[in-house]
Amino acid sequence: MLYIHNQLLEITRSIPHLHRISVLIVILITLLMLVTEVISLEATAIASVSAMALIFAIFPLNDGTLFQGVFLGFSNSSLISIVCLSIVGQGLFHTGVLDSVSNLFIRISKINKRSALISMFIGVYLISGYFNNIPTVMLFIPIVMEVSKALKISHSKILLPLAYISTLGGMTTLIGSGTNILVHTSLRNLGLSGFSFYQTFIPAVILGAVGIVYLAIFSAKILPNNSAQEEKSQDSLFIIEFNVENNKLLMDLQLEDSCFSSFSSVEILNNNSRTIRQNDTLQIVGKQQDIIKFLTSYNVHHYLLDNNLNNDTGPEIVETLVSSQSSYRGKKISSVLHHMSTGLNLLGIKDSHLVNQNEMNKGQVSKSIVDKTMQVGDHILLVGYEKQIKDIRENSDLVLLEYTRKIFTSNRHYPIAIIIFLIMISSIITQVLSTEVASFVGASMMIVFKCLPLKFAKKAIDFKIVSLVVCALAMANGLDITGTDDWIANIIVNYLPKNNPLLAVSLLFLIVAFFTNILTNHACAVLFTPIAVSIAKDLHVDPMIFAMSVVLGANASFVTPFSHPTNLLVMTPGGYKFKDYFKLGFPLIIILAISFVFLLKFCYKL
Repeated sequence: MLYIHNQLLEITRSIPHLHRISVLIVILITLLMLVTEVISLEATAIASVSAMALIFAIFPLNDGTLFQGVFLGFSNSSLISIVCLSIVGQGLFHTGVLDSVSNLFIRISKINKRSALISMFIGVYLISGYFNNIPTVMLFIPIVMEVSKALKISHSKILLPLAYISTLGGMTTLIGSGTNILVHTSLRNLGLSGFSFYQTFIPAVILGAVGIVYLAIFSAKILPNNSAQEEKSQDSLFIIEFNVENNKLLMDLQLEDSCFSSFSSVEILNNNSRTIRQNDTLQIVGKQQDIIKFLTSYNVHHYLLDNNLNNDTGPEIVETLVSSQSSYRGKKISSVLHHMSTGLNLLGIKDSHLVNQNEMNKGQVSKSIVDKTMQVGDHILLVGYEKQIKDIRENSDLVLLEYTRKIFTSNRHYPIAIIIFLIMISSIITQVLSTEVASFVGASMMIVFKCLPLKFAKKAIDFKIVSLVVCALAMANGLDITGTDDWIANIIVNYLPKNNPLLAVSLLFLIVAFFTNILTNHACAVLFTPIAVSIAKDLHVDPMIFAMSVVLGANASFVTPFSHPTNLLVMTPGGYKFKDYFKLGFPLIIILAISFVFLLKFCYKL
């Protein structure tokens, strides 16, 4: 084995820059796979880490040592912080702390709708500095839709600015975005001090203010008015499917009876006759309001649930949306049914690709909906009791579109969750504890004091984020240990005018902003931080200024619906197309870049 090791070492030394070339090839292939999504993002990330590990295992570094940095991402402090902060945020969401904020805006909306809308945007901006953007936007989507409907403003004019404002707010603090934490940790790995809690606050607030003014003035002019489609959507068709069981009100009915006259299609899937029998599976296609009227008139929803449960109120029918982070994506409904919360029953689905007149004319809708594949943006009808419906709000798989006027009773662990959060934040701000330790203790206390059940804590951990962070850190370590980051930095510096750090930082901001819209902001944060530090050292400028450029650039994910989960989250409710993101987001990035140049010139004296 020693002989083989020595031979491989000799081969390595005989090929100039073997490791540098190998790292670049792996990174380029990884980026291509992430953009095209030929396979899942998680699979691409793990395959990339495996490829890097194999390269350094087969061809050791020139000093004869193996490169262990490939696997450091699994134990990296920034990854631990991101996971723990997600658990803390989910604990606040679960106990109803964020519900109190949303209820405040609901009360304001009853007094003045327009004031409620403005205060909501300000609230989202402030909240996003301390909470994960995704649950924040999920919470506010139905509220904003209700208020915009009351003001007779199209949802499409408001929802995308909502997503952008949450991203701008996430730049303001160290924990406002996982991107900020990753840059902070990368700086510490490079031997620098890293960011303080409010290190990015002043530049982020200035850029945020500029961005919000731009959105306030131009979003209504640039974004489409989808009022007609929204009104039409209210009359759109759902496919529902249920087992008749022993419902005596339905048994012996004929499909030609008047109770079915308002529906576009009615089929008995397991019965060739036109008469409904016991245990038949009935499929109905129709408007949501007609379906709900039918279900309540014939007491169907009571038969679909466990009536032995002790509930003060009857079952409710709610509409939900498959979120961009849903684990249900690409799965058949039949498999999803087994993962639903206890007591909930999937009743039907609305999707423009599944329900249309051509399909009905061809008789294709008679196929059972359990064989359908769920996709992001699908609208799902669920039936369940209040407790089960409340559980949806802690489930990142679905966004609750209706039932928003129902104010749930506050959780009894509400005060404990607030205390845990405030202690965690204050210890990070005062630097009594590091971000990693404070977030880990905060997450632990959320579980120990039962603010968040363990099953929901597990759901708060997104494996996609974990795998992408591990992959990004492996690539960053590969760039650093092989000197590739310095090599890239030297190339960039050579093409820049000498002694012009202002131009260098500005171009870095634009480069990172470009890549963050085709990759993930986490990957960009980790990949560009060592390059930014190397450029700063070559130009003899404070590396923290260049690191700031990476943070702000990596968060400028406004041009595509896939560049940030919140962008994808509002795509279906707002009825947006790809061009809408580009038309509103591209000018926003240019305006932020110009503002950043002025900020560097007059505040940082570059």
